[in-house]
Amino acid sequence: KKMPKEVEVYPKKGREMSPDSKEYSLRLEIASQKNTITYQVNSTNLRVKSRKKLLKKNAKIACNFWNKYVSPKVNILLKIGTFYKPLSLTIASAYQPYMKTVNGKKMMIGKINFNEKYLKTYSNERISSTLAHEIGHTLGYGFDIKWKNLFNFRGNGNVIDYQIDKHNQTNAQFKADWRNDIKDMYVELDFGWGCKHSHWDEMRYGKELMTGKKNYGDEDVFRVTVLTCYYMGHQINNYPEWEKTNWSTLYQEAKSFVYHDYETAMTFNRLEDHPMKIREHEKIEEDNDQFLPTGSDQ
Repeated sequence: KKMPKEVEVYPKKGREMSPDSKEYSLRLEIASQKNTITYQVNSTNLRVKSRKKLLKKNAKIACNFWNKYVSPKVNILLKIGTFYKPLSLTIASAYQPYMKTVNGKKMMIGKINFNEKYLKTYSNERISSTLAHEIGHTLGYGFDIKWKNLFNFRGNGNVIDYQIDKHNQTNAQFKADWRNDIKDMYVELDFGWGCKHSHWDEMRYGKELMTGKKNYGDEDVFRVTVLTCYYMGHQINNYPEWEKTNWSTLYQEAKSFVYHDYETAMTFNRLEDHPMKIREHEKIEEDNDQFLPTGSDQ
């Protein structure tokens, strides 16, 4: 396929970069995007080293999904690692992100650990949707003070109207119909630490990407999940024309992006690790659809 004229390729010689090389590419559909989300996979704890390629492939898909619709307020690097606990119901864990200044510019570092138990059995679509869920937390779901200010935690978890209106009055990008998408949403109030106040309500929204439990079957993605990033200070690149779609459709779209942000990816790749606190777990549901208690991944 011919590339769109407005899309620029790095390096400019037109050489295709292997997704498994250190010169991995971040594929985007929008060349004018200010900031990007990219990843780095640490295979130190992998019991089967070949699964690093599986993680990298699906990390790229997850980043592509978010990058298509959202330009984060700062560049984001996701450090993706693994752990292996065969008796644990925790699929993956997200850590409290932190800010770092590199070459005079601020960037955010997020961390995700994936239970290798599920890498053995999950499809590419399921692995990528799990990573996309954890990227959502790095973008602010459950962490950002602006997320926390959106909801009535002492009531029924509804969105607070005046918080939406207050934000919209100071942001020129706001579109009137965005308010309608978020005003009727509810935050999770149950299932304890690691789930409570960090996700959309499980009972109302079930299989949506940013609920706290991994449901069986294909997951849905609501338009409001993308637009909520706007209320946390990020820029919306593309307004989703769909109100709700399934992850398998978005997965196929994310595979076809053609923009390579080589320079940003290589800058991120040289960053050192920093101590981080674990803040969120995504757990799998039991076969009888009873919700599981949350807590540590012990």
